[in-house]
Amino acid sequence: MKTMINRFSATSLIILMTALVIDAQDWPQWRGTNRDGKVTGFDYPKAWPEQLTQAWKVTVGLGDATPALVKDKIYVYSKVGENEVMQCIDAATGKQLWQSAAYPAPAVTGPAASHPGPRSSVAVAEGKAVAVGVGGDIACFDAATGMLLWRNEEYKGQVPQFFTGMSPVISSGICYAHLGGPKTGTFIAFDLASGSIKWKVEGEAPPYGSPVLMTVDGTKQVVFQGQTKLVSFNLADGKQLWELETPVGTGRVNNAASPVADGNRIYYTGLNNGVNAAEIKKTGNSFTVSKLWTNPEFTTA
Repeated sequence: MKTMINRFSATSLIILMTALVIDAQDWPQWRGTNRDGKVTGFDYPKAWPEQLTQAWKVTVGLGDATPALVKDKIYVYSKVGENEVMQCIDAATGKQLWQSAAYPAPAVTGPAASHPGPRSSVAVAEGKAVAVGVGGDIACFDAATGMLLWRNEEYKGQVPQFFTGMSPVISSGICYAHLGGPKTGTFIAFDLASGSIKWKVEGEAPPYGSPVLMTVDGTKQVVFQGQTKLVSFNLADGKQLWELETPVGTGRVNNAASPVADGNRIYYTGLNNGVNAAEIKKTGNSFTVSKLWTNPEFTTA
């Protein structure tokens, strides 16, 4: 029997992060520091309490994204009223430290209408907090004050069926994102300080997974999960290094899970596609990718 993996509520994640990760390392982006879901530096108790004691409770807007935690500050991007806003909350007290300027939230229609808030998790690095709206716009705020540093609306309104769900990733002053609609998309590298585009490549339409970073034999790269394939680019110049077909099963296209990188291996899954592993090798200046195994017993919903 296949095991189905579903998304769960952002509200419960706020409680868990406050209770469990506050004394551990930062959690600055989707799935943590290395985007692999691992927490280090957390000294777990010898005996777990039968129930947790609520330290504080705060109301935030609508959304399905996880918050970011950096230096005892929680960053949340959500829909408040008819707008999308960034909020910064003191992790120890629950006090709101600042709220950004508000930007009109697009109407979420079709089968996604019951979830009108942002799906993309905030990425915090180098004193900046980057958020992607449900409609495909991307904005960067000063992490200390909430002041808007730059905003790009070039891809606003170009969204997949269930609207934008990709969470950006930041590395060495560059923010990487995959934006676009149901038929075509663009892989983009934004300068974190100015918002200028360092490079962009048009091609595979975005599903709902998020990019990950990996290094293979000294070559740093960013890997995106597209609708039907994984695609890797050189971090610096956007040169495509390799790609791997990842076809989904029958019905809607829904590669919603983010890939996981571990050394020179990449693990990925998609709708009715099981869990898969591939290995990337470098020979000279070229890369080859080969599928290692698949487990059809696990898939995503």
